[in-house]
Amino acid sequence: SADHRAALMRVAHERFARAESDGITGRPVMWELERAQIIADLDTFLERDAAHRERFGVTPSAFEVRFGLPDSPWQEAVWQLDRGERLRFRGVIDRVDTSSDGRTALVIDYKTGSSRPYNGLEDDPTDKGKRLQLGVYALAAQRNMEKLESVRSAYWFVTTRGAFALAPKDPITVGAGLKPTPTDKVRDRLGNVVSSIVSGIRSGVFPANPGERDRGSFQNCRFCEFDSLCPSRRDRLWDRKRGHPALAGYRDLIGGS
Repeated sequence: SADHRAALMRVAHERFARAESDGITGRPVMWELERAQIIADLDTFLERDAAHRERFGVTPSAFEVRFGLPDSPWQEAVWQLDRGERLRFRGVIDRVDTSSDGRTALVIDYKTGSSRPYNGLEDDPTDKGKRLQLGVYALAAQRNMEKLESVRSAYWFVTTRGAFALAPKDPITVGAGLKPTPTDKVRDRLGNVVSSIVSGIRSGVFPANPGERDRGSFQNCRFCEFDSLCPSRRDRLWDRKRGHPALAGYRDLIGGS
């Protein structure tokens, strides 16, 4: 509504003023352009938010939900391994929307960059073991929301740069209960991935797989603090060791590539 828009813009301008007083906005001309883009994104966010709530039949109910942390309102997320051991996860969920009867939920994690690196979620809910966040958040919601029967989870890119996309386009859906079932492919995949990772850690298998070359570095190295210290031909080193028997579990995890 107009009132919602007015409230959001009021908050935005308060934040703009604070940023300007802190001297972090840079050159005036560039800041003016950036500020105009932020306002446009916020305006679009309200429209897309209303559309998502209508599409999934949910209403925002909780924000920045802490689980498994000191003084958290929610208990930790738990996954039970085949050997009976339990993995415990903790974190903070950006937003939880629920249906009027409390039986379904939509868990949202906000992102402000490009959605392109998350395209792998369309084929694999863990993107070859790289993205466990949505699955863990679903586990946390299931454990802490009594009436919940199913939970969807998705990344939401809330800027023009990210095209206001959801990743995956159809949020992953997980059924209730703490154990994977044959009919729940998402939980089954999450269990396999988590088990493979734990097995690799226990075995001391930490493969230095740099990934494909990407903008002067490699896909898996771009945000690593030690990127500049590693050999420039690390991709060739990986090619020489990728077929080692000790890496069989890792190769299965990433699809054999």
